[in-house]
Amino acid sequence: MQAVDKAFGQIIQANATITAHLNSLREIQELQDDILKRLKLGDLRDKVTDGLNDVSKKADEVLEIIKEAEGIKN
Repeated sequence: MQAVDKAFGQIIQANATITAHLNSLREIQELQDDILKRLKLGDLRDKVTDGLNDVSKKADEVLEIIKEAEGIKN
């Protein structure tokens, strides 16, 4: 029973730590968003994310082409 109580206490502590980190990240993102809006770059984060998604998709396509080409050579 003591082992279970100890493990449960560790889980509660870990959860509190994760929650604190997530709250900190949320606050940082809100501050960044505010700064970007003041600089009239409010959509910059979305543009960067969209660009990274596009690059990732193109990289996947290139990797598929390479895999197919390697399959033909073998």
